[in-house]
Amino acid sequence: MASDEINYRRFFDINELAALRVEEPRVFEAVQGLALDLAAQGWVDGLRIDHPDGLLDPAAYFERLQAGYARRRRGDCAATGAPALYVVPGPYKARRLHDTWLRLCGISNFAPRKLIMKFISTKISTSIAALSAALLASTGASAADSQATRSGAMAPQSSMQNGADYSDRARMKGWSNEKDQLERELRLGQNKAFYVKTLADRGFQITSVNSSEANSAEYEVVKGNQRYEVQIDFDNAGKATEIDVTTNMWRTDATKAAMRGEKVPMATGFVKGNEAYSDRARMKTWSNEKDRLEKTLALGHEKGYYGDQLKAMGYQVTSTNDNDRDYVEYEIVKGADSYEVQIDFTNGKAREVDVTTNVWQSEATERALSGNRR
Repeated sequence: MASDEINYRRFFDINELAALRVEEPRVFEAVQGLALDLAAQGWVDGLRIDHPDGLLDPAAYFERLQAGYARRRRGDCAATGAPALYVVPGPYKARRLHDTWLRLCGISNFAPRKLIMKFISTKISTSIAALSAALLASTGASAADSQATRSGAMAPQSSMQNGADYSDRARMKGWSNEKDQLERELRLGQNKAFYVKTLADRGFQITSVNSSEANSAEYEVVKGNQRYEVQIDFDNAGKATEIDVTTNMWRTDATKAAMRGEKVPMATGFVKGNEAYSDRARMKTWSNEKDRLEKTLALGHEKGYYGDQLKAMGYQVTSTNDNDRDYVEYEIVKGADSYEVQIDFTNGKAREVDVTTNVWQSEATERALSGNRR
């Protein structure tokens, strides 16, 4: 029909592509319903929407997308003024629309391709690392067998299985799934007592209260081998307006003891000095140093270069969690801060360098951090 007569809405000026009327509620549900169902159930982490400027009303579309997600989650994302669903807009032409509707997506800059490719790469790498560890464990490979396949390790490394125990890349998927579930159950609009009870009902122990103000609270929580920092903001009526379940990189002694399986009392109130372990308070300085590290650890070099650069920057490599031809992973420490450096190689040259959180720390890293605090 496109070659003879156009009696339908086109996608931009492409005659062969007919546009869908997603501004109609029934059409919207038919087109987006499955994706929103998958997102609400935790099967999808977010959505990428290409060419939203081809829509009749982009702002209304994004608002409807967020409302549909919130309805399925039975939450109230409007309470915080921020969207609950993570959405990345793909390529679009109408740059002038940026300020009016892009903020509805929950991002402040336009780099979808780089962001999504990094996300996909991390997911694939995580799965491969976890599968490799499981296969090696099932064959009963010894530490000597594992070490024989590696060369140039900068810090003591045990078996691949033990290395995976401390690898953030290998363990992040399970951690993230539990985090998402916890955030769903710690719904907005409740008081502090509700969150303390919900954490206990979910099997979490509050090991430290790092902040307890009228308008905020910050807890370190532990369940099994998982730990998180729960940060909650409250309005003047004492109802939660924002909840963030995040990493717990700076841990009190009580949290460390609980992670070792020791019995520790339930933390019921703020103790002076715990503010020093607040991830929220320390994250800005940590992030600035992370950016400096990634800038210094430039791409395209051989493995030895990165060890030399870390040493020159005053870092101690306390653990090598993985070290083979195509990938190396270090835990590094300087002062009271620690990072995990993940480097992927192709033909002996680094093609990707990621400086990230070091949530699961080896004993050597724990000792180094403890010694630096004395």
